[in-house]
Amino acid sequence: MSVDAATNRILPTGATYDNNGNMSPGLGTTLTYDVANRISRATVYSNNTYYGYDPSNLRIYSRDNNGNETIYFYGADGRKLATFSCSIITYLGQAEIQLLQQSENVYFTGILVRAEGHTVQEDRLGSVAYNGGTRRYYPYGVEYATTGNDTEKYATYTRDSVTGLDYAVNRYYSSQWGRFMSPDSYSGSVSLGNPQSWNRYAYVGGDPVNGNDPFGLFLSGPGAPDDTPGQVWAYDPTDDNWMALALMFGGCRPHPLPLDPLDASGGGVPRLLTVRNVQKSGKEYNTVAKTLQNILDSIDPDCLAYLQSGGNNLSDYVAGLLSNSLLAVADFAANLAAFTGTFGTDLAPGTAAIVVNNNGAFFNGDYTVDQGAIQGGTAKADVFIMLHELGHALGANEFQNDYNNIQAGHAKDQLIQQHCQRTLSQFQ
Repeated sequence: MSVDAATNRILPTGATYDNNGNMSPGLGTTLTYDVANRISRATVYSNNTYYGYDPSNLRIYSRDNNGNETIYFYGADGRKLATFSCSIITYLGQAEIQLLQQSENVYFTGILVRAEGHTVQEDRLGSVAYNGGTRRYYPYGVEYATTGNDTEKYATYTRDSVTGLDYAVNRYYSSQWGRFMSPDSYSGSVSLGNPQSWNRYAYVGGDPVNGNDPFGLFLSGPGAPDDTPGQVWAYDPTDDNWMALALMFGGCRPHPLPLDPLDASGGGVPRLLTVRNVQKSGKEYNTVAKTLQNILDSIDPDCLAYLQSGGNNLSDYVAGLLSNSLLAVADFAANLAAFTGTFGTDLAPGTAAIVVNNNGAFFNGDYTVDQGAIQGGTAKADVFIMLHELGHALGANEFQNDYNNIQAGHAKDQLIQQHCQRTLSQFQ
């Protein structure tokens, strides 16, 4: 099998790609993608199956070549609860929609314990085994012995019988090839320091033994609370470290430039961060906006080069942040100074890209930043906090994930001090 070195597209016999890089495998199978790069039709030897999705990319509908329709219901956390067949019947002379339950999923503390009428067990990656061992997988998801599809199988994914592909919410995954069928469209996830991220079709950076990707967006560490794939970046001055609040989310990232780099639709789980009194004007907002301008005016070349090491431009990002009203101040847990993106919070997707806490270290001298080295409520603390947020938003090298790791959080502090000391020294 040949590979296009410029795009990392594999070229098996008969495979084609559309203008967005979405793959159709050929050999009797043709995939049609909609404008959101989701498979809307699968044609297998002239038999068509159609799919429909809700705004958060949850697949809620399918219709096979014989006109049989299926509806999928999900919980508030995005987990599938039940599958129903759908048909039109006549009752008392009136046409009605009839839903007949075909299967249900049962969860205990967020872990799947029963599916398709079988008792199941999930391993640390979310792969499903039936009745104590039936269904086992090679590292990239191919089964040891083939079993029936249209159910949860490898690493939280549902494997379709029509195509053999795994539905991964925001993309489709091929266990045969160990890669996604569509490229990751979010440019901010490319890191010059991580060559694995250059392959936009790659699954979990080439390490399927130690990670999964439940939403087809990016690597999640196994065993994280609630099997969570996402992060809300925030500074916790009481622990003196940047910590990632791992919170469940679902949905897609709509921005080609990461104005909201980790934004996603979905949400209602108990761990959601409550955010209130969101403001995009006023005294506090102006202070935050001024801090961003101070950074643009005063940033030294080393700091600028580091923040832009992920391939995104600082000035363009800040301009887009302000012109698109994606900067905000709000009230939330006082030990968090700020966060980037909206997933894991009760904010609607797209509300803001960076949110600063009215009650946190940005404005409050009762807190400190940089592991206690900088007093909160000072210009220097404000710049330090925003440099941290910009590091995450721009995808600076080594700034992708902390995974609730205190040492990793401290390392992020040290990266800002290492690369931006001259910028920080201009503020008190």
